[in-house]
Amino acid sequence: MRRNKRPMHRFIIKSFNMRGLLVGWLIVVSPWALGENRLQQEGSPYLQQHATNPIHWNPWSEDVFDPSDKRLRFVSIGYSTCHWCHVMNRESFQSEQVGAVLNAGYLSIKVDREQHPDVDRYFTDLLTLSTGTAGWPINAILLPDGRPVIIQNYLTPEQLISLLQKYAEIWSTNPDSLALSSALYASISASARPLAETQLNFDEAMLEQIVTELLSSLDHTHGGSQSVQKFPDEFRLRFMLDVLHQAPNQAVEQALLLQLDQMLTGGLYDPVNGGFFRYSTQPDWSRPHFEKTLYNQAQLLYVYARAYRLTGLSRYLWVARDLVRFCDNWLWDSSVGGYRSAIDSEFNHVDGGYYLTQAEKRSQLKRQWLQALQLDSDVDSASTHALGGNAKADSWLSGVRSQFDQPASARPFIDDKVITAWNALMADSLLEFASISGLSPQARSDAISRAYRILSLAGHDPSGSALAPARFYNSAGGHSKASDEDLIFLQSAQIAAYRVSGDPVWLQRALSIQIGDKHSEPANASKSSVQSDRFKALIKEDRELPNPSAIALRNSWRLAKLSGDLSYRDRAERIEREHGVVVIEQPLNQLTMASTLMGQHIGFGEASGFSSRAIALMHSTSAYDSEGRCDGIDLHFNIAEGWHLSAERQPDGILKPLQIAIEDTVVLPKDILSTSSQANEIIFGGRKSLIYTNQARLQVPYAGCHQIARIKLTVQTCSDQLCLVPEPVFIVNYPTHPQHQRSE
Repeated sequence: MRRNKRPMHRFIIKSFNMRGLLVGWLIVVSPWALGENRLQQEGSPYLQQHATNPIHWNPWSEDVFDPSDKRLRFVSIGYSTCHWCHVMNRESFQSEQVGAVLNAGYLSIKVDREQHPDVDRYFTDLLTLSTGTAGWPINAILLPDGRPVIIQNYLTPEQLISLLQKYAEIWSTNPDSLALSSALYASISASARPLAETQLNFDEAMLEQIVTELLSSLDHTHGGSQSVQKFPDEFRLRFMLDVLHQAPNQAVEQALLLQLDQMLTGGLYDPVNGGFFRYSTQPDWSRPHFEKTLYNQAQLLYVYARAYRLTGLSRYLWVARDLVRFCDNWLWDSSVGGYRSAIDSEFNHVDGGYYLTQAEKRSQLKRQWLQALQLDSDVDSASTHALGGNAKADSWLSGVRSQFDQPASARPFIDDKVITAWNALMADSLLEFASISGLSPQARSDAISRAYRILSLAGHDPSGSALAPARFYNSAGGHSKASDEDLIFLQSAQIAAYRVSGDPVWLQRALSIQIGDKHSEPANASKSSVQSDRFKALIKEDRELPNPSAIALRNSWRLAKLSGDLSYRDRAERIEREHGVVVIEQPLNQLTMASTLMGQHIGFGEASGFSSRAIALMHSTSAYDSEGRCDGIDLHFNIAEGWHLSAERQPDGILKPLQIAIEDTVVLPKDILSTSSQANEIIFGGRKSLIYTNQARLQVPYAGCHQIARIKLTVQTCSDQLCLVPEPVFIVNYPTHPQHQRSE
């Protein structure tokens, strides 16, 4: 159950205290009034779980709102690995009595929330705004045209039958009164509309204000939020990483490390089988809800990999490596080429039944794991680095997991949907994971290869021909139309692949994606997969996934710089005007948007550090001399074909010279040494200019290369036809081990 607790809006859904039995009546029969359960041919595992119910279920589509069919609609939303969805299925939807009531007076619709995220969020948002909380399953009664009249969560069979009979009676005797209930939901929906567009000043003062509010909202004993149920809320962890990317902040670092460690030492992480559970039912993380989802694993892989880069604590490297192992072992579907979506919380009809088996032995093994990983003591980065990614924990792991590993037939049910958005998040995280130190060359290569395979699947057939992406794929041939969420996250991961590889194929694929009404549905999509534009998320914010609007904004800015297409810049500015004000009103629900906006305006967080389209790849490394002493920072540039980078010296001044500042200290041009590429002299605009082409490496003196350092560059790039406006670029140098010496 759960999620989404928000302040309750002051709307009261009118209840009707009427009694009576369901009255049968003659209905004009539409094609959807045929007496059968129509879920048998659906590819969604969740819909298949309901395909034998004695209910005339229909899959979600526009046709279920055929105006010639005057019945009320009953919509039930859930997903295949949800415990309370299973409970309601067993208690109510397998009941002949419930089936008789629904079949007599309602057109019944089953929705897999993972297949139709926009539909799910529409009903989730209405439920949250009207009651203050929401969870699954969601059950709603709608007017024939789709307007909701009542939305609730889990119901017992008695409650469900009573509700259905009451509203069927009202519909037959006083239908206008249901229009009043619908109008109240319409008012709630209108209250959630975005505020007026405005231009705001996203500056350091605003960042400080958001950080202060964030810290005041946290549990400083157990980490995470102050709620009883504890979710990872990865968007908050990423924001704290962005803050530390910007500048040291002891309070933020303590809050970040507290949550990361508490999720490991509490019950959220499963060291025996691997992976993180979806959430904890207790504030100290001790009691997990036993579901495991790909989107949690993907986002936490990114968080722990980046935390390792920031802190050097090898336990975070170990966790990142183990998450990759877990996902490869449990979720990878080689027949499709992607990761499956989730592992059921239930086993043999018991919530957590698989993990509660041999609970005492598992608890003992967990204590051994904590000792092996040295989480039971204070460990600094210097002492853990020598473990090489915690070989002791690896050795322990290989012995323990062999005791508990089971064949697929003896494991909990795994939903086999390979969801495009979630796999795009995983691909992005694998690329981040591959960028950290401490990995073997094989591990790095495997992570990159798997990320590329995921991205090659989405939107392309095996021959490489372009297809419209689907929402999901599975070995049974299931599919549905991709949502905007899928396209946005896919585009983001393709941009990341381009930045890592410099391969223009990834950039072309990112540019080919059209968000919104411009993209077409898959050629093989059935009519039943089409979503209605009426059913869209009312609240655009961070949830279990980052706010898609924030990712779309980041994508647009990046593609504008990479392609020179100003329409992307215009789109970014429009998104900023539409959503920027919400960052001020509800900053803790908009941390991804805040990071993205401040990345553009003040060079904050992961949204910064993105060079112009002329520079395919740019990064820095700490450098040491032969005796392991800090010897400065090397800046590496991979300059796109047909472009060149203005050098740090310009004799005639027509081009803006490359400027470098480390921790706000400007590096003088005379102190910059070019090693792998000398600046070339050209005549540009009738004047002599110095440029770099292809690849360049600059040695910059800096005594603090063993520490994290923020670097600001002002770069100007030109082609044979034009010069781009000089722009600031921010990158962060993460220290490498002294064994990494300069090679000339």
